[in-house]
Amino acid sequence: MDAVLTDDGNGGIGTAYMAIWLIMFAGITIAIVASGGAGRMKLGGWLLFAAVWITVVYLPVAHWVFAADGLLLGKVGIIDFAGGTAVHMNSGAAALALALVLGARKNRAERPHNVPQAILGAGLLFVGWLGFNGSCALAAGHLVQVVLLNTILAGCAGMLGFMVVEKLRHGHPTALGAATGVVGGLVAITPAAHTMGPLGALATGFIGAGVAAFAMGFKSRMKIDESLDAFMVHGLAGITGTLCIVFFANPAAPAGIGGLLTGGGLEHALAEVTGIVVTLGYSFGVTFVIAWVLNRTVGLRAPEQDEDLGLDAAVHAETAYEISLIQLDRTPTTVPAGASAPVLAQAQAPAPSVPDAEAVAPQESARS
Repeated sequence: MDAVLTDDGNGGIGTAYMAIWLIMFAGITIAIVASGGAGRMKLGGWLLFAAVWITVVYLPVAHWVFAADGLLLGKVGIIDFAGGTAVHMNSGAAALALALVLGARKNRAERPHNVPQAILGAGLLFVGWLGFNGSCALAAGHLVQVVLLNTILAGCAGMLGFMVVEKLRHGHPTALGAATGVVGGLVAITPAAHTMGPLGALATGFIGAGVAAFAMGFKSRMKIDESLDAFMVHGLAGITGTLCIVFFANPAAPAGIGGLLTGGGLEHALAEVTGIVVTLGYSFGVTFVIAWVLNRTVGLRAPEQDEDLGLDAAVHAETAYEISLIQLDRTPTTVPAGASAPVLAQAQAPAPSVPDAEAVAPQESARS
């Protein structure tokens, strides 16, 4: 523990920084996995699952990708700047496995709860992603400048890519689709942020979000209840972004490698495909086993009555919104001493009449 307090002289990047960086990445990843259990998973079961999953799934994959001697980085030679495999494919595959074990919610919401809040959240996420990708540069210099520029461009292109697919498929783009496209574009550029120039970043974000949008078009046919579409938006966009390195990598970028469209070859294709297959296979398989075992032993699914009531009320005794109904027939019995004339007049005014429900019913029946 004392190593956290010691300056190792490595340009200001010490153990404390790396601990913060890795903890935050782990927290982000498990938060995405929660998509597979939203609205139907016990709180205690989720806490136990999260602890086991981070230990058994996230930490090994993160070491494979981020450590110099890791399986995918050191031996396979994968290129993944900020966690397209360890964070996005990993969480997407895990969310899918968890959803399959738990089954669908009884009362599955097919429409978004609050679109303005989703737009606000996407904007905050966009800003946060600059820290997500930028922190992986480990220094303020040319590398982080290129990474941030590519991140911004890919996020904007992702918004357009998702909206284009919506327009072609449904005839109209949506605000929620624009917000989802931003996330898809950001996910796609995450592994490739240091490998390409602005045009490559635009193409990667556009294609990555477009692939996610196309896949989500089949959601209504699927029986899998995965509320945030983590596998489609994070998993598929992460796969697409990783493969885009093979095509759009620019030798002039900090990574110094070329893609098929920039004078390079297929020398990195095998490594990228291997990273995708290993990450998806390990994450999905081990997550499924963990969830299945815990569900059979301690139980992960919330009781039916709790799910009907809503876990916020059943487990936490609170709700997202408190809406008070105003009683229109309530008249103040007392008036504050010295009240002004308008206040006195309002207090003494008769209460507005409320139509009797039984009297209204025949009228409504006649209209129908």
